[in-house]
Amino acid sequence: MESLSSRLRATTSYSIPDFVQRGYYQDRPFQCKDCGKAEIWTAAQQQWWYEEAQGDVWITAIRCRACRRQERARRTEARRIHQEGLALKRTQRLPDLETLMLGN
Repeated sequence: MESLSSRLRATTSYSIPDFVQRGYYQDRPFQCKDCGKAEIWTAAQQQWWYEEAQGDVWITAIRCRACRRQERARRTEARRIHQEGLALKRTQRLPDLETLMLGN
């Protein structure tokens, strides 16, 4: 799979990533950060990440698919709880300034 450097997201780095220098992607082994499982980040997955999703060229895979799904679910739930807390906070009213000043 050939790398189309013109399709990559712009970067401010002076360095050139290995796959751009090579002119193609190659499968890269990695160990999942969460479960420790040995995985392969395939050339096709890299092409999608860098060219289609416009991911940063210096970022590589760190989680297996199952752990990525679990992390995404954790973040979604945390975001939901946070939003519910904000909504609850908005419904709770503080005492009126006039009431506080008059001492009523």
